[in-house]
Amino acid sequence: MHVREEHRFEAAVVDVVAVLTDPGFLEEKCRETRALEHSADVQQVGSNLITTVRRAQATTGLPELATRFLGQRSVLVETVTWAPAGADGRRTGRFELLVERVPLSATGTISVVPVGPAACLQVLDAEVTARVPLFGRQAEQAAADGLRKALAVENGVAARWLARRAG
Repeated sequence: MHVREEHRFEAAVVDVVAVLTDPGFLEEKCRETRALEHSADVQQVGSNLITTVRRAQATTGLPELATRFLGQRSVLVETVTWAPAGADGRRTGRFELLVERVPLSATGTISVVPVGPAACLQVLDAEVTARVPLFGRQAEQAAADGLRKALAVENGVAARWLARRAG
């Protein structure tokens, strides 16, 4: 199932990417998405910057099918491998979200694209895939909805971080 989400930030690409790759931001986004436990890591590997977030989430509130599929909690591992800035200033990262012990994942790109001198657009473009007989489409829909909700929360956290940096 295809997921495309866009969010405009009133900040330059370099500032938005600095927030999105800040270990403190990664920790806060986990707390804001009600992670039961979490860890965040940022590593420079060659010219790429890699963020890895591992978080355990309760499955309460999910559709019954999802809780039967996932159990009481799910562990998600999100990795974004940010390439260096392009000639136009855009930053693009390879996005991968895996659910441990479950054949469910999302892969694609996340880009931060300049749309003005102090504004940019964050674009997540991903495919959610569930390899579950009979219920794969429903599992993909639930995962896509969860991804959209988490991204909305994360964008709110990022906006607060950007406001603090600017002020």
